[in-house]
Amino acid sequence: MSSKMGRPTENPKKEVIKIRATKEDREKLLYCCEIMNKTQYEVVTEGIDKVYEEIKNNTNHLGWKSWFVLFIHNHKRLVNILYHTFMKFQII
Repeated sequence: MSSKMGRPTENPKKEVIKIRATKEDREKLLYCCEIMNKTQYEVVTEGIDKVYEEIKNNTNHLGWKSWFVLFIHNHKRLVNILYHTFMKFQII
């Protein structure tokens, strides 16, 4: 038995995300899909993109924990160097 082969793509969608939603949230999603004539995936990814851009462009509303996570995410190499430096000198 061969595996299913779809159209080739530059950005394959191999990740699976499952969420639980209220009935109202599900109805809102379906309403948006119908009005915008888009799939649920397209509506959800547009929402993710909007939130992501808002965070990237306006980080004033973030608490210190969010700032810390954002810093680590954007400076992984620096954090890695600092960590190994501290471990070398047994500062941590």
